[in-house]
Amino acid sequence: MKIRVALLGVLLTSPAIAQNVVVRANAGGRIQVEPGAKVTIPVVIDMTAASGGNIASLNTGMSWLTSRLVFDSVRTAGYGTLTPNTTSTATGSLGLSVTGAATTTTVSMANVYFTAAAVAGGT
Repeated sequence: MKIRVALLGVLLTSPAIAQNVVVRANAGGRIQVEPGAKVTIPVVIDMTAASGGNIASLNTGMSWLTSRLVFDSVRTAGYGTLTPNTTSTATGSLGLSVTGAATTTTVSMANVYFTAAAVAGGT
């Protein structure tokens, strides 16, 4: 099962020249689970390559195949105030916004919870 995360927009509180802020789901790669198993995907703001820049606000989103995963819920993971947009989760899309104190460190913004769907040929 492969989950893609699309970065929709980043608001940096300092100049963005030669700075990279990465939003990642899990540690990347693939995982294989049994049908009906619960899956937790941590969403992390990775500031490793930000060259000392900071971030205080982020809008991002993720999408998935609804034939493979059923969205259960999303919860804050500790950084800032999370505002999820769950209106399109039935079609495999989730919007996430977070606002918090400016940070230069890597932080967890959300945990997204799914159930693996029963699919012929495996998940």
